[in-house]
Amino acid sequence: FARFPDMVRGETDLGVIVKRAEQMIWPNGQSANSASKDTLTLDFSGPKKDYLTLVDLPGIIHSNAGNVMGDEEVVAIRELAIHYMKNPRSIILAVISAANDLNLQMVSTMARQIDPKGVRTLGVITKPDRIDSPESEAQFIQLAKNEIVKFDLGWHVLRNRSNDREEKNCSSTERDLNEKRFFE
Repeated sequence: FARFPDMVRGETDLGVIVKRAEQMIWPNGQSANSASKDTLTLDFSGPKKDYLTLVDLPGIIHSNAGNVMGDEEVVAIRELAIHYMKNPRSIILAVISAANDLNLQMVSTMARQIDPKGVRTLGVITKPDRIDSPESEAQFIQLAKNEIVKFDLGWHVLRNRSNDREEKNCSSTERDLNEKRFFE
């Protein structure tokens, strides 16, 4: 692993740092459909800051249909997720999309294998506005109520901006209002 050379003092555009790190990890620019065991770690320190590490991992791929990535990259993503999930100090965010069949998403199963009692796993259901059937809706409601896969930290549902033209560029306040209306 190469050490990323940049040291930032004060506020800096995070996007610039991420772009430079991507160029180091993928010098040939293949990051869009690639995975890497290299990580970008941002350490924020100061006299009144608590120690916290947040690791944003790629989604776990169930099937490599269409050969979007190489098989070794699919395995690398899974191994990277397992590496971080096994750390007993980690809080596992099991993120599931309501736009997809619940049974095809393996993150909650992996979380239960690594955290069998569910004491350090928090479930997150995204895209509840994209549920396609009443049966699916009932299943995700049961999941959100912590009735299907039980985690001590429970399940939380969030709705982000949709990709339609009207909502894609709305402000955070408008996004929050749309989410509130949806959950009412």
